[in-house]
Amino acid sequence: GTPRNLSFFGLRRIGKSLLIKEFMSKNSGNIYMNIEEIASSPEFFSLRYIGYIAYWLNENGDELPDDYLEINALIKKCTEMNIKALIDTVTKLNLEFSKEKRDHNFLLNLAFTLPEKICREKNKKIMVFLDEFQALAVLKKSPQVLNPFALFRSSLQNQSETAYILAGSQVTKMRNILEDHKEPLFLQFNVLNIEPFTREDTYQLCSKILPGQHTDIFESIYKFTYGHPFHITSICERVNEYNKKYDLEITKELVSQAFLVEVLSKEGNINKFCKYLYDISLEKARGYGILKAILTVLSEKEGITTTEIARSIKRSPQATKKYLTWLEDVDLIMKYENTYFYKDPVFRTWTAYHEKGIDIGIMPKREMIKNLLSNLEEKYIRVSSEPGRAKEFEMKVRLEKKLGIGLENYMSKDPQNRN
Repeated sequence: GTPRNLSFFGLRRIGKSLLIKEFMSKNSGNIYMNIEEIASSPEFFSLRYIGYIAYWLNENGDELPDDYLEINALIKKCTEMNIKALIDTVTKLNLEFSKEKRDHNFLLNLAFTLPEKICREKNKKIMVFLDEFQALAVLKKSPQVLNPFALFRSSLQNQSETAYILAGSQVTKMRNILEDHKEPLFLQFNVLNIEPFTREDTYQLCSKILPGQHTDIFESIYKFTYGHPFHITSICERVNEYNKKYDLEITKELVSQAFLVEVLSKEGNINKFCKYLYDISLEKARGYGILKAILTVLSEKEGITTTEIARSIKRSPQATKKYLTWLEDVDLIMKYENTYFYKDPVFRTWTAYHEKGIDIGIMPKREMIKNLLSNLEEKYIRVSSEPGRAKEFEMKVRLEKKLGIGLENYMSKDPQNRN
């Protein structure tokens, strides 16, 4: 039958790209590209979009894509592939590139309509995975391109052999793109949300990295990570390193040390990830200092209102609301019953200590661990009944039936809600 279009999204490092790569490794002949890496200008985007289509169909990701990302080399490759739709498209692309004034909408339409043309010529169905799809909005910077999502929607109208799988890590923006009735892609995709792991999921992942350990150890890891698979993996690997390299017994105390080192040491993977998230989220923001101030206030006390935050940063509630909305849009915080929380509680912990300039190294002293852990338990570990956590864990997503692959490492078969 006609392929169905699907979109799934979740916070960064939650497992979206791993799901795609798992599927791609088992199913050749499909196409993948990261929109965030190619959406700078219509010219650059159209060349890379078309180039990656040719690359995946010809190389299946096994070689470097360089020869497909430059126009002359791409023309040569497409000629060798002997696919008429590809040859016609790159010929038109090259002709448009030769003009002094290029038609940006024409270039984008060339790119968006190519997969279906290939499907019909080859009499086959293709799945196109577009990662970080929300980045397509960057193309709005072109005066000619009023709405790239409308152009994409227009191209979908006549496509029956191509299935599109959209993924994105900016959840709020993805929801707006796909679920706002004013947007051109409204109701065009089945929307799924990848949430953090359940307790059962967490135990299962922990047991793969730390086999043979008691569930008390896994419960401690779950308490610190809130089910985020990247955080779980980082702590488990740190615990494993302590055990194998330093011959330390695996205890709940060692898990606590591993968490603190991962979050508060510059060598920790969680620390590096949080810094990356912080930098990439705020790098283009206006009012950088005020946004940092709001994050600091919320790192010390969550569940407070706009008025309370405004009072803390000495701004009007109206001005503060604009900054809060911006932080919501980049998925650093969320609003729940008119109060604000961090979306990732571990990122909240990192922010609180990062602002204080704390770096504890790989092997901190026992007294330092004790003091930090006491402060952590008191201020930064959420209880399971807290509204913020209830909001985060409000739905369970299953992709196994949609993609037709086993996803035990990513999704639980247990439909129960998180607690």
